[in-house]
Amino acid sequence: MASVLLLSLGLASCTDSFLDVTSKTESSTGTFYKTEKDAYRALIGCYDGWRQTSSAMMVGFYMASEVMSAECFGATGNADGRGYQAIDRFDISQSPADLNLYEGDWKNNRREGKGIYKWSNGDVYEGDWKDNRPNGEGTLKTVAGMQYKGGFVDGLEEGQGVQIDKDGNRFDGFFKQGKKNGPFVETDKDGKIIRKGTYKFGRLQ
Repeated sequence: MASVLLLSLGLASCTDSFLDVTSKTESSTGTFYKTEKDAYRALIGCYDGWRQTSSAMMVGFYMASEVMSAECFGATGNADGRGYQAIDRFDISQSPADLNLYEGDWKNNRREGKGIYKWSNGDVYEGDWKDNRPNGEGTLKTVAGMQYKGGFVDGLEEGQGVQIDKDGNRFDGFFKQGKKNGPFVETDKDGKIIRKGTYKFGRLQ
């Protein structure tokens, strides 16, 4: 009898309403539009949506519509990115760079945080991003067989890093603005030292 009573109490206490928990950080249809601040948030949301369609970075909705229309004008010229021509002509070969793929973090419509970038030619970078460029620690692998792992500043190798070529030869050293710069040691794929010394902006000293 006692076990039946406990079971019935347990079932009664686990109803849907008992398990529902009101979020303390997110608004819902039941809690929104209660204050002037809520109305202001909604207004900002509407204007932000309009901005994204009309004047967002890259190609806004209305500009894209003009470029793709029979009029074929979009206020662009030969100095602009070929993405406009690709849209106008429905031909991605006009802009092969648009086949590049990025997967990762964004901030203020720019690549920032951790991410992977794959170029259309097969090169891949994985690591830290800031201001739309590799900044921090990362790994770059090219289709030619080269691999670099180390620091990056504004998209270029910077600081200490390791570079391995397609034959397995390894370069341990330092870089500045994408060039070898500072003391280094080169070894073959078996770990045997080939040479060591110092580079200065890409020139062996």
